[in-house]
Amino acid sequence: MTIQRRYEALGAFNDFLIAVWFLIGSFFFLNDSLIESGTWLFIVGSAQLLIKPVLKLISQGRVDLCGLKFVQSRGD
Repeated sequence: MTIQRRYEALGAFNDFLIAVWFLIGSFFFLNDSLIESGTWLFIVGSAQLLIKPVLKLISQGRVDLCGLKFVQSRGD
């Protein structure tokens, strides 16, 4: 499996998890005793939305997280 395909698979898995968190959170909102848990699932899903752009940046090159700069890769 090439590196690019691994990043695509990670992105797809991430999208799947986001959908699961939002779906379960939505059902939790139907029950008053689960609203707080549903809210946390929405927060987790929303935070996870940040992962896909980071994976895309990493797959197109290399992100130096310490220096917060984007370094172009030389290719595979």
